[in-house]
Amino acid sequence: MLGAPCRARHTHCMRLRFLLILAMALFSTGASAQKKAPATGAEFMRLCESANPDGQRACSELVLGVIDVDNMIGQKRPDMRKACVVRRLSLSEARRVFLNWAKTHDEIYQMDFMTAAMTAVASTYPCPK
Repeated sequence: MLGAPCRARHTHCMRLRFLLILAMALFSTGASAQKKAPATGAEFMRLCESANPDGQRACSELVLGVIDVDNMIGQKRPDMRKACVVRRLSLSEARRVFLNWAKTHDEIYQMDFMTAAMTAVASTYPCPK
């Protein structure tokens, strides 16, 4: 629930921690047996573009987790809020927000994946000045 206070047992508050672990378990390159979390924006884009439904869901959930964290920070420090998403996004909308931004911004190759995800959301849902 967007804007709701975060309590330790609420699913939306635990999403980011869980999803980072999930991303580490799901993300791999090709035939490599070694699994790793997306470290860069480019690696995260590959996860989001994956034909694997689990990879697509992990991408969407991580974007939603970034939004949740931004909202929690914004409740305590409105001046620190990066994005102003006015409603809860669906999984497909969250993934699309990231991919639409990433495909048109080469700076993704120099960003870590969390910064890339937050930048995509903030660019799509800017806060009023």
